Amino acid sequence: MSTVYSVDVEIRAPVQPTEVPDRVARAVETLFPNADIEVGPEAVVASTHELEAFREALFEQRILDTARSAFLDGRDEDASPST
Repeated sequence: MSTVYSVDVEIRAPVQPTEVPDRVARAVETLFPNADIEVGPEAVVASTHELEAFREALFEQRILDTARSAFLDGRDEDASPST
């Protein structure tokens, strides 16, 4: 029997005063094409269970170590793994 893993990911991208919220949303959608995206005046918030496009971008751009550090710095320490 195979094990199925599931992950809940929330992406938050702040929208700076000089930025257009819809463009920030498109950038998020590029990395997370199947995410549910909500556009607000101060931030774009997205949620997804799929990370394949993001993983491919990390490999293509050769930024795995930098991304790993950012993930560890930004992870939610209070989040508990779901079973």
